[in-house]
Amino acid sequence: MIRRRLVLMATGPTCCRQFATEPVVDYYAVLGVKPGASAKEIKAAFYSLSKKYHPDRNRDNQAEAASKFHQVSLAYEVLGSDEKRKMYDMTRIRTSPDISSAYVRRTTTSAPTKQYTDMDIDYKSFEHFQRLNRQRKTYHSRFDMPEEFYAELGGKRREFKSTYEPPASSIHKDSRAREREEQELLREIQREQERLQAKYPIPTFEQMMREKRRKQEEENRKQVAGALGLATAAAAIIYIVRKFFR
Repeated sequence: MIRRRLVLMATGPTCCRQFATEPVVDYYAVLGVKPGASAKEIKAAFYSLSKKYHPDRNRDNQAEAASKFHQVSLAYEVLGSDEKRKMYDMTRIRTSPDISSAYVRRTTTSAPTKQYTDMDIDYKSFEHFQRLNRQRKTYHSRFDMPEEFYAELGGKRREFKSTYEPPASSIHKDSRAREREEQELLREIQREQERLQAKYPIPTFEQMMREKRRKQEEENRKQVAGALGLATAAAAIIYIVRKFFR
């Protein structure tokens, strides 16, 4: 089960929100592109790397080449699809400590020190809270608030959209529902990995040696056939010369 720990700190001039989860495979690094790369850049990187690591072009080191070719194919299968890439990006951000550290938001303000928590809010200073929120509106994320919070908004529940989360997510979403969504995302990616492993299986050492022997035998047959052809042609030329120049 994927567990997510939400660390929410809002004390004085610094406001930080961090997610800490387990890391996932960085398919962007596999393809050697940035997370913001375009579909064209991703496709170009895949074509370049797939040619570079194709086992047929790396006969001296087929095992390592096959492994890298498999990784590159898996990365493109996910990042080459807009839908799968969107799902992967959400899971990657939620589960990677290095990426989630980039989420840390810090806002410097000259306003008096205020502290906000889910269970202890100074509702009389709600206007101040809104003002700070407007100043740091680069990213919005979900967080659960008590019912009194909505009373300050006229009794209406609000929804916040996040750049890194699916749109229109309710701020009162049950934590179990969030866990189920995350598990489903990871299961979907795992199914893709299993499908690609079946589609691009990594050959065993015995299979590679058998394939190498087969290609060597085929090459030997071609060489023998070529030698026989040359011998036949030479014999024909000698016969013609002897016949016409006696």
